[in-house]
Amino acid sequence: MSINSLFCNRYRFIMKQNDIQISMTEFVNFINASGMTKLTIVSNAKMKHEEIQGNPYDYWKDFKEEVKRQLISQGSKEDLKEMVEKLRDDVKENYRIMIDGFLKFWRPSRMKWLKPIKKMAHISGIKMSINPEIGVEWQNKKLMIKLFIKANDLLDKRHADIILALMESELREKVDDTIGFAVLDVKRGKLFPYVNDDPRLLILVKREGRYFAAMWKDL
Repeated sequence: MSINSLFCNRYRFIMKQNDIQISMTEFVNFINASGMTKLTIVSNAKMKHEEIQGNPYDYWKDFKEEVKRQLISQGSKEDLKEMVEKLRDDVKENYRIMIDGFLKFWRPSRMKWLKPIKKMAHISGIKMSINPEIGVEWQNKKLMIKLFIKANDLLDKRHADIILALMESELREKVDDTIGFAVLDVKRGKLFPYVNDDPRLLILVKREGRYFAAMWKDL
């Protein structure tokens, strides 16, 4: 390898280390927003990043871990419902809503657990974890599924298409062609499989990544 190649690789590594870390949800919301709403999303993301740096908090962590445990052990729907009684009172109702929604999708005796994959994606100056939380084999299909968990929001096709485009472009190299990608709107139990392979989505993603990074630096 030439000295120039070594220098270029080192430069790219340093630049990636300086990329702004955000969540995939924040980025997808940014892409689908307009005007001042975009600036508000970036501002809130930066404030959140500064507040929780080194001490991240995931409100839905217990839900995701219990879903994973039940899928691996091929537990029952009643087993999943039981977790609500062990929770703090202030989160019980939101968790109950999500469990009821997930149960519309889950087929305990028919779904086989697959270990999900993940990757830290670098896109035009920002970085985010692309991490489908569950993998299942079901109806002769193998799926890596991202859980969309929002107590007050529903997933629409615009948001789903962006999430799925990110998953397909960043994770495809890690799996073979028998694996598909999907997003589950947990509250409704509605599955959005990857079907939109429009290459213009990735052009949009890269452009919006640069826009997000520029706004972040200007704030």
